[in-house]
Amino acid sequence: KEARGNSMAEKIRIGSYQGPIAENDFNCNLQKVRTVIDQIKPPGVDFLCFPETYLTGYSHRAVNESALALDDPRLVEFIRETADIDTVILAGLAERDRGKTYNTQIVIYRGSLLGKYRKTILTEDDRKVFATDLDLPVFEAKGIKFGVVICHDTSFVEPALYLRWQGARLLFTPH
Repeated sequence: KEARGNSMAEKIRIGSYQGPIAENDFNCNLQKVRTVIDQIKPPGVDFLCFPETYLTGYSHRAVNESALALDDPRLVEFIRETADIDTVILAGLAERDRGKTYNTQIVIYRGSLLGKYRKTILTEDDRKVFATDLDLPVFEAKGIKFGVVICHDTSFVEPALYLRWQGARLLFTPH
């Protein structure tokens, strides 16, 4: 899947899951992610994107209770389980890190955490529970450079332009 000029040399298959979230129930949501992954094989997809905070829920009342660190054993085990899956998985969660909570999208591929993107531009309601991060990483998997911006970030052109200037050819926008 190599980018040439302004077009992709090969077609890629992208899947997006939009379904109910069990608020404040990481285990239930993680099981749904596993079920969806099982349903896409074969023929599979190259990228599979889940909504923002899908794993932990988005209820502002429960975010601090449901937030978890990226080294949470359940999350680490799930990442390991993906080692034989040739699909890049993007999944959202409320991430707890050093006393702050972030609206984070993790990027997983073949048993590894490629990295994370934290929502950059927060709404007034988001600021009540989430911290912001100005890091705009570009990821690479399957020969494609890509970025992520979450929900309200897409109301502004600057995050997407920055990612494009950094070489991203594909942009995921989980809402």
